[in-house]
Amino acid sequence: MTSVTNIVDILLVLKIVSSIKLNDKLYITDNELKIDKRVFQWIRRYYFDDDRLKPLIFIEGNLVKLDTQIINLLSNEVITTSCSVIQETESEICQEIISYLQDAKRGLDNLKLTYISDQAFTCRVELLIKTIDTKLNKLRGILVIKTS
Repeated sequence: MTSVTNIVDILLVLKIVSSIKLNDKLYITDNELKIDKRVFQWIRRYYFDDDRLKPLIFIEGNLVKLDTQIINLLSNEVITTSCSVIQETESEICQEIISYLQDAKRGLDNLKLTYISDQAFTCRVELLIKTIDTKLNKLRGILVIKTS
């Protein structure tokens, strides 16, 4: 059950990323990703040293954790035949992960547009989007839903 809980925590981060709108800024508090809607945002960001890189590193870390959780999920529950067949509950989890990753890409695109003048940051966001694309391709490649 621990791996499912960790997947849920990671999906929550992806859900928050997917809700990023143009000009939204992110911050981390109590090891949680949040969209900055605070009053006097710029003062708080300066005072608490909430720079734009910390949330991106937090998101990257969660994507690494997601890899581990997917491996655990598939290695514990996969029935091996000529191709990988995933039991119904595991396939549903994989489908949900795919959906959350696709939605997170839209939020990252908005984050990239928010910081369009920061070339180093936007390049890092683009690399993160490519990482998500790679994960999506891998998940789609191994996902064969058991129909019987």
